[in-house]
Amino acid sequence: MTVKRFVAVLTAVLIVGYVYLAGRLTSSEEARLALAVPFALVWIVPMIYWIGGRKRARAADDVVHGLGYVCLAWLNFLFLLSLARDTMLLVSTTSPSLRAVQAMLSDTGTAGVLVVSVAVVATGAVIVFRGPRVRHVDIPVTDLPADLDGFRIVQISDLHVGPTMRRGYVQHVVERTTALAPDLIALTGDIVDGPVERLAGHVAPLADLAAGGRAFLVLGNHDYYAGAAPWTAYFESLGLRVLRNEHATISQGAARLVVGGRDRSRRAFR
Repeated sequence: MTVKRFVAVLTAVLIVGYVYLAGRLTSSEEARLALAVPFALVWIVPMIYWIGGRKRARAADDVVHGLGYVCLAWLNFLFLLSLARDTMLLVSTTSPSLRAVQAMLSDTGTAGVLVVSVAVVATGAVIVFRGPRVRHVDIPVTDLPADLDGFRIVQISDLHVGPTMRRGYVQHVVERTTALAPDLIALTGDIVDGPVERLAGHVAPLADLAAGGRAFLVLGNHDYYAGAAPWTAYFESLGLRVLRNEHATISQGAARLVVGGRDRSRRAFR
């Protein structure tokens, strides 16, 4: 997708979404202006920072990003809940027995949509900041060498350390990972959302995973956007082994395990 097309599509989607929600949820100029603020924040982040090339040089820039992401989540749920309410209103008009439902949705539906959408986003934020949930997956492998039986791999992905995810969250991830006593740690991309000079201190706890030389990392598209070369150098300074179109071999008793990492240029994500 070209930049011009991206701008056109994003702007059109936001305008249509705003017109729909403003028409269904607001009844005053003040309310409509207030609703326009989150839409503007969602538009600003990609337009000013991604396409415009503005660097997040100040704390205020991180605040704008954080608010933009929160607004995007809230508007998503606001739209879905409004659409569900309107669908139920439409269905309720087809039967006299549903008039009570129709009256309730008409009288209190707007407040309900607003309250539930805020509650969902707040609940999601609490869950996220409590740290990731560990999911255990047993993978059967035919003819697996005996020395690799029970081999434990911990995969960490999409930390997105940046405006919203900070050092405390990373430290919590490291502690949970260490408690699992892994034989190998695979960090599979999108670790950061910003430059090394701003986020190095927040990413630093990952160094605790590097003991034993069995923590491997591949870059994701967000890591490329943030600067593949400087982040590769920093990850390696922490002791992590960054695999860019290469592989490494580790030993487990008499068995050997090959770990490969595919490198993809930033062009692939445009």
